[in-house]
Amino acid sequence: MDDTALLICATTAQYPYSTGATIDLTATGRDCNPDDPPIWEKEVPVARGGSAAQNQQCADDALISHGYRRTGQWMCSSELTGYPSWTTEVTAI
Repeated sequence: MDDTALLICATTAQYPYSTGATIDLTATGRDCNPDDPPIWEKEVPVARGGSAAQNQQCADDALISHGYRRTGQWMCSSELTGYPSWTTEVTAI
C-alpha cells in the first residue's frame, strides 16, 4: 500500500530512567476502522532533550532522518498511552 493512502501517526515513548526514547510510527488506512490493527509499525530511536520543546525538536530531527516529516502539531497523548508521550501525524518524504 502506498504511504499516501495511509494515516501515519508518530508517538514519542520516553523511558523514565533512561536518556533515550523512541518514536513509534503506526500506519493505518485512511478509511479504516480505528479498532483495526495497524498496517505496519516502526520504532525509531531518538535522543532526549531537557524540555518538552527540546524533546519535540529531537523527535522532528529523528523523523526527518528516517524519511518522515511532521504534518500536525505535537499533542499530549499521555492519557491515551499511560506513559509520558506526544503524538502527531506524519508523512513520508
